[in-house]
Amino acid sequence: MLANIEYWQSVYSTSKVPTFPSQFSVFVQSWLGTTDANIIEVGCGNGRDSRFFHQLGHRVTSADQVICDELQRFAMARHDFAAVETSIVDAVDSLKHAVDFSQPVVLYSRFFQHAISASDQWAMLTSLAKVLHKDSMMFFEFRLDGDADTPKEFGTSHFRRFQSADEFKATLAETGFECIYSCEGHGYARYKSEDPHVGRFVAIPNAKSHLRLVPPAEQAVATLRVDEKSWLHGVCNNQTEGLVELKIDDVQITHVPLIPNADGSSSKFIFRPAHCLVSSLPNEYSLNVVLPCGTTMSVEGSSPIGSGDGSLASKLDDGYMVSAKAGYLFKPPAADENWKEQIFQAYQLAREAVADIDGVSDLFVAYGALLGQVRSGDFIAYDDDFDAGIFVDADSPAEAAQHYYRIVNVLRERGYEIATSDSHLGNFHLYIPNLPPVDIFLFYYREPTQELCSYNLAHVCKKDVILPLVEGTLAGEKVLLPNQSDVLVAATYGENWQTPDPYFQWNMTPRHDLLKHTYQAASRAVESGDEVPVFEDPWLPKPVVDPVNSSEPGANNGDGEPSQNAS
Repeated sequence: MLANIEYWQSVYSTSKVPTFPSQFSVFVQSWLGTTDANIIEVGCGNGRDSRFFHQLGHRVTSADQVICDELQRFAMARHDFAAVETSIVDAVDSLKHAVDFSQPVVLYSRFFQHAISASDQWAMLTSLAKVLHKDSMMFFEFRLDGDADTPKEFGTSHFRRFQSADEFKATLAETGFECIYSCEGHGYARYKSEDPHVGRFVAIPNAKSHLRLVPPAEQAVATLRVDEKSWLHGVCNNQTEGLVELKIDDVQITHVPLIPNADGSSSKFIFRPAHCLVSSLPNEYSLNVVLPCGTTMSVEGSSPIGSGDGSLASKLDDGYMVSAKAGYLFKPPAADENWKEQIFQAYQLAREAVADIDGVSDLFVAYGALLGQVRSGDFIAYDDDFDAGIFVDADSPAEAAQHYYRIVNVLRERGYEIATSDSHLGNFHLYIPNLPPVDIFLFYYREPTQELCSYNLAHVCKKDVILPLVEGTLAGEKVLLPNQSDVLVAATYGENWQTPDPYFQWNMTPRHDLLKHTYQAASRAVESGDEVPVFEDPWLPKPVVDPVNSSEPGANNGDGEPSQNAS
């Protein structure tokens, strides 16, 4: 199939395929109506239908073995559009990083089923059956056996497989899906002189096949464990959603959201108690967890997540709260006149801490603190720490990871208490006694892709979004700000950043996920003294392979299957 992939690389590079939406995409939109859908297009080709759906307000993930450069650049610049280059065999695993399969999705496949082998079609459908939400829908259009001997606008030199409508419907049923609509004939996919014989199919997960996702009744409702960092991990053995209540003895301290796993089999939560909370706990206590179903579970041990001076109860009575996001014990600004003063004291001392570290910028306002500064000139409600940033000169996640450990080690050598994350995402907490913590994020700029990168940021822009830093005010106090604060906030929080959203969740695209996992791998290598892995960036522009003169093995994207959505 190598020649087949090279064929489509050549087609995309010479812009032979149409760029206007297909008839089938309009047909699918008529089914969706006014609903905002989460659409996955497999075999997206040049992305013409994906762009059509995106323009109508849908969140779109495009997948193919060959993602053209123009579509890559389009996806990189948008939070609600992703392009994933992957083989059919690996597609579902690759898409798990880009798509929340615990929610209904729309799978869109045009002129793709006839471009893959029967075995790969089977693998594709059985993999989808394991992860798709029961309310998902799938739309297919492709050439049927009645089109095998007809003239083709794009020729007959590349791979096509022709099956009957009955064969495809039988495959759907065997892999766990129910076909709820089908038709076939001419007039559905006209292009220039060609009017192919195609079939259209709409399918949904079979309700009976999804019963296998329900765990046996004898299994425990949930499991709890505390790791070596005193983080509490909980797993519910069914896909439960809602808030988990955490209690110290009989006193409620906070709620933590349950997050469904992508495979539909369970839900999980993590609670990360910060030092300020642990140091306020009693010497002995019971940590109780109340699940949304009402079941109460206790964590074993007399002091499961550590002990302190026993001041927690009085602090809670005095208006303190425990942040579910990061486990901090804090007093909201509205209830504590001294909070802002303490925040700015911590910020100034943190600036002094990093001031003379080589290759590190001054400390500037970032993330939640910057959101409040740009939105209203003040902190956002119930802020529990101070988010700040430093800029380092790095061209890859591996270089950023090396800076991260160098900076953390320098600060620890100077006597500062630093808390890092197991996930090594490039941020750390700097603790100054009797003051709120400062959450410091590393920012760096990748010249090859012109991306500003950080914790969950991969934004295509110019380097001057952050540098040079400028002076400004936050809650009436002088602070350092990024050069273009509004651009950075919009890139971080999306186009609706001006509207307060108490249920805001990070929209992690495949681009963010790739950089995150690469950073994690590099961080662990640096920490352990191992060789840092080479970062091969699939988003960098790739040269088009000449199908006639090239013998480069890199032209094959994996399993040798075709990549197309045009013929």
